[in-house]
Amino acid sequence: MKFLLVVLILLVIGIVSFFFSIQNSFAHKDIQVGNITITAGWLTEPPLLNNLNNLLLMFHENDDTPIRNAMKDITVNVQFGGVTKEVNFIPSEEDVGTYLSEIIPTQLGTYSLSLNGQLNNQNITTQITIEDVEDTGKLSFPSVENTAAADVSQNIGSQVKSIITDINRQIEESKNFNNETRQLLGEFITKVDEMKVDLNKIGLLSFVGVGLGSVAIILTSWKIRK
Repeated sequence: MKFLLVVLILLVIGIVSFFFSIQNSFAHKDIQVGNITITAGWLTEPPLLNNLNNLLLMFHENDDTPIRNAMKDITVNVQFGGVTKEVNFIPSEEDVGTYLSEIIPTQLGTYSLSLNGQLNNQNITTQITIEDVEDTGKLSFPSVENTAAADVSQNIGSQVKSIITDINRQIEESKNFNNETRQLLGEFITKVDEMKVDLNKIGLLSFVGVGLGSVAIILTSWKIRK
């Protein structure tokens, strides 16, 4: 009974692994040219709009032997609708027989690769349609709308904060100005009061001087009469 259970578990694992293997390789397209198998697709799947990705080409001989320097005499163009662009492929550092070309897909829809040249004395003239480029919306989190709203809210908040800070600064400057004005006014009033006291002193001394002068005149006149 335990043996049957173990066999059943292994069978389920095998089926699941096979299913995921099919899913992972489903988007890659294979074509056969003589004894050469050419596989085309995207390095990162699904390919997403406006996201950096790599076009991928793999070359194998007799189904399983990777071919080195396969791109030496082959020209590749990527096509979308009526637009065509020549692209350069470089060997992958990880997998022999695999070649990559960086690209940022800017339109939703179907892309294809057109190959022309020679490989191992065989003419290569073929076009391979690869997986459609998809919108990022279904994988984006949070959504673009929410992010945009958050950005606007944050921007408004920062602007309001800046305005409030500026108003507070102006109020403080106004307070300082008023305090300085009050201080200067107080000093001015004090000076005026001091000037009044000095003037009063000067007036009193003048009055005394006039009085003493008058007394001197009277005494002089009195002596003369004598």
